[in-house]
Amino acid sequence: LISATRAAAGTHCAVWVSPPSCSMAEVDPVLTGGAGVPPLSRLRYLSYYALLSGVTGLVAQAGDTTTMPPAAANAYLELIGPELAMMGPVVRGGQPLPRPKGEPTSLARRTEDGVWVTVLSDSPLPTSHRFRLRGIPDGRWRVIAEDRYVYSEHEVIDDAFAPYAVHTYTTARKLSSVSPLEVVERHIRNDEAAAGR
Repeated sequence: LISATRAAAGTHCAVWVSPPSCSMAEVDPVLTGGAGVPPLSRLRYLSYYALLSGVTGLVAQAGDTTTMPPAAANAYLELIGPELAMMGPVVRGGQPLPRPKGEPTSLARRTEDGVWVTVLSDSPLPTSHRFRLRGIPDGRWRVIAEDRYVYSEHEVIDDAFAPYAVHTYTTARKLSSVSPLEVVERHIRNDEAAAGR
């Protein structure tokens, strides 16, 4: 749908999307089975999927409520917003590199600061990914929002992915501040408990 919209809009129109950030029961309690707010991992996946598909920007939707639930508010304000603000110029202005082999939902870019590789896992189960970074030197890669590093060897990275995980690897040294996933998830639990959810 995003690709079709992007093609129809052409190069002169902006395309904005609104990932679901409200209780899905507010949208349609029958079709959604009364589902609540998507978890942080799913919101992050949907946001990155939209960015990699060529959208101009994202709008966090609160549904019919006057205030956004803590799960969505924390997700967008603490992590997804700052993260996509950092990644937007990389996606739109970086030099395209060959995508990681075998990873259909992925992106590779080179900027003045370094190389950036983003891989999305569309599996609802934990999985392992082994992908090749063609023509990119081996070395240490920082994983954005996870406060850890991985190492590539013979142009290959092996990494474990949680359900619907998004991993952005970079060799850049100058990075904007992005809260680790575990910190944001803890804030979400605390705020939901305080709100009695």
